Amino acid sequence: MIADEIESIRADGLRTGHAIIATVADACPNLTAKKIRRVFEAVLEQIAVEFCDIDAPLFRASAREALTHEMLTAVERSENGRDAHLAFVAYLKQRTTELADENPGSL
Repeated sequence: MIADEIESIRADGLRTGHAIIATVADACPNLTAKKIRRVFEAVLEQIAVEFCDIDAPLFRASAREALTHEMLTAVERSENGRDAHLAFVAYLKQRTTELADENPGSL
């Protein structure tokens, strides 16, 4: 159940990330990688506000996986990986706690 939720959010995030990059690249083919990242982050934040507090970090982290290595520095790639892991762990803890509260003794 939780695994399906995580996979769904991650898939939505990754699809959204690819769509944002493709749209920006088509609309403005001469933008540098840095400018594409800025536009990407701005659009992503506007979309992520539609998600609840626990889903949004996982969605954002998954969307950032669409950024290619050429668009990121090594530090940014490392930070994105760390953020994705932290978002996954936070989501898992929160949902497990919610399920335990809803169904005492089931976990």
